[in-house]
Formats: sequence, structure tokens, C-alpha cells
Amino acid sequence: MIEMGKSDHQRAFLSLGQAVRVSAMLGLHRMDEDHIAERTGRMKERKMRPPALHPLPTEPVLVEECRRTMCAIFCLDRFEAGGVGWPFAIAEADVRLLLPCSDTLYEQGICQTHDNPLWWPSPPMTFENEEENGSPAITSFGWLCRATTLGGRICFECYRPAGPPTGGPFASEASSPQLMDLGRVLEMDRQLEIIRSKLNGLATVRHGKTGVNGPILMVLVLINCLFVNLHHLRVSLGLSALPFNPSAPIITGSPEFSMQRCLEGIHSLYEIVTQLAVYENMRTSPYLSRVDTFSSFVPYILYCFGFPAKFSVGDWKILVANRSRSEDVEGRVKEGDPGADAMPSGDDVFGAMHDSSRLNLIDALCDAMDRMGVVWEVGKKFALMIRGDRNRLAERSTARQEASTGYSTHVNHASMPNPRNSPSQASQAESQGSYH
Repeated sequence: MIEMGKSDHQRAFLSLGQAVRVSAMLGLHRMDEDHIAERTGRMKERKMRPPALHPLPTEPVLVEECRRTMCAIFCLDRFEAGGVGWPFAIAEADVRLLLPCSDTLYEQGICQTHDNPLWWPSPPMTFENEEENGSPAITSFGWLCRATTLGGRICFECYRPAGPPTGGPFASEASSPQLMDLGRVLEMDRQLEIIRSKLNGLATVRHGKTGVNGPILMVLVLINCLFVNLHHLRVSLGLSALPFNPSAPIITGSPEFSMQRCLEGIHSLYEIVTQLAVYENMRTSPYLSRVDTFSSFVPYILYCFGFPAKFSVGDWKILVANRSRSEDVEGRVKEGDPGADAMPSGDDVFGAMHDSSRLNLIDALCDAMDRMGVVWEVGKKFALMIRGDRNRLAERSTARQEASTGYSTHVNHASMPNPRNSPSQASQAESQGSYH
């Protein structure tokens, strides 16, 4: 995380690869294989197991420490690889882990294996009823593991190679891209919605003395970004009319439906970052700890602010072209159709009426990246890059207003004040001086 926080992506990618290799050599990636088989009644077929260089400890607390270490490595691998499109260091199919147990049990040193939930509910249990059916409570760490698992699957589909895999015996059968399979997209959308609803309920519960559950909010930020990541390529298939009209009838599974889900995820992100910024201004100062707010987020959450901001800026040709790492290749509306019309810009899709909302959203997300930049310097770099796009959007907005009215509006969007950093809030933050 330190390497990523310093914007050294290559070194972070290599370090995570080394961590995965060492943990696999120790057998941590399959440490719960027998426990999962006992609980689910599955995976009892006879298989060879790779040797481990060292036996697992017998003390429950040390076993839990090994489990949490492997969970952290798995999550960071998904963050690092998914954020830039590089391959994962470990396949999901190679991992057999339970989720971390309650933090209270772990800190008191009384955790046992039966206190660890399954990574994914096993039928007949589902997300909706797993705790009612006797499953241990899921911690914020556990929800992060589940969210990064879904995020890894989505990112893999976004960046998966074109064409069928290598043939021959035992080769995986070629299948259509999951993001083009409407049924699978809707199922992923449904799972994300269930998790978002559960976490929204947890986020409203007062957390200790601070009143903010930073880890749950961080997972919520990730989940809302995943809605954008899941649906944005389907939006590029082509909307039926420009600009997008959210009040018009929308058919489930259509590009308009995907656009609506993207906007809902972005709106939820906007609510989180603006409310958390106000909370931070009211409860902290530059001289006091901010451990429950933006600076407590892992640096990879910056992607969850940067990607929706780029989507709102509207440089969609670059977003889609980046999938092939060729920014000079225009995105196309129809997949695999070189004769299709060039993809419309975000300005055409959103329309001039939403320019102010787009600018406010980008301001809020850049402000969040700046606040994370207090700890992770890459946050300020991300914010600086996005602000350049934001200023160009403001210039285009001003030009459109001048063209429509026939005279210069003299509106300087780039210098508009940010209400979250107003003098009144700053003075309140100075006067409060501590968490409550």
C-alpha cells in the first residue's frame, strides 16, 4: 500500500506478486479447505495438495492471523490488478479461505474456526438470510473481501483477452463475454444491490465515539464504483436517444438501464463524499487525527473516485480505448463493428442541462482525493489530473452557454467556490477541535 500510495504501481504490482508466492508456499491460500468441505458437504473429492514449507500454527489466534494475512493479500491483489488491468497474481479458484472472525473475538484472543463465516453463502443460505440461519456476523473486513471478489470478476471481464482461449484437452470452453450476457449482468447487479442495502443499514449505526464507520463507508464507496464499472461498457453499446432522459421509460437490461445504474452509483458516491467531508470539517482539524475519515481509506479507493469522475467528465472514447491501451483509437458504439459510428461524447449524452451537476460531482470527488492525499501522496496527483479534465469540461460548458445565448456569459467554472471548504465550515472545524 505504501508503494501504491507513492504512485509506484509497478513496484506495488511486483511486491504483491511476491507476497502471493510466499503465502502460497506456506499453504495459506488453501488453509481452510477442510473446514469449508465440512460445512458445505462439497469439495470432498480426492485431490492432491501442494506441499507447504511450514505447518500452520495450532493456536487459534495465530491461525486467524494467517487467515487475515491471506485475505489482505487477496484483496490487495484484486485492487492492484483490477485497477490497471493487469492479470491477478492468484486465481480465485485456487483460494479456499473463510472470512475473518469478529474483531472483538480476535482482539480478545478467543476466536475459533466456527466463528469465521463462509466466504460466500452456501445454499440454501443467501445474503438475505445467512445470519438468520446461524452464520457468524460479517465484519467490515469480511464485506471488503466479498466486495473485492465481485470487483475482481467485473474487472476481469472488462479486460479479458479477445477471442477464444487456447484449445486442446482440459482447456476451458470458450464462452461469450460475461458483460455481454444480460442475465449474468443482472445477477451481478442484484448481488451488488443486496450488499449495498445491507451496508447502508450498517453505515447508519453510530460507530463508537466518532459516529462514523469508516471501514463500512470505504466498502460502500467500492460497491458504488462497481456499479459504474459493471454497466459503463454496456452504455457504450449505444443509447436510443441523446441526451439521456432519465424520466423516459427504461427497459431493464437496455443501455438506458445501464446508464441509470451508473448515475445511481455516482449519486450515492456523491452523497457519501460530501457528507463525510462535512463531518471531517466539523470534527477534525489539520492538527488532529482523521483516522475514521478519508485518510483511513486504502489508497486503491482513489480508483473508486477517479473512475466515476472520468465517466462524468465524458471522455468516453478514451475510457473505452484504454481497454486496448491505445488512446488514439476511437471507441465504437457497436462491439466488433469497425463501420459503426464513433462513440458520442459525454457532453452529448448528459446534455447541457447537467453541466453544473457534473462539475459539482467532479469537485466533490477531487476534494475526496485531496483529503486522502494527506496520507497517500498519489491522491493529490489523481486530483490534479482529474481537475485538468474538469476545467476543460467547464470551458466547453461556458462555450455552449455562449453559443445558445449569443453573448458571453463570463462564467468561470474553474474558480467556482467549493461549498465543502467554505470559511464557515473551516472555522467550525477549528472551533470543534475533536471527535464527538
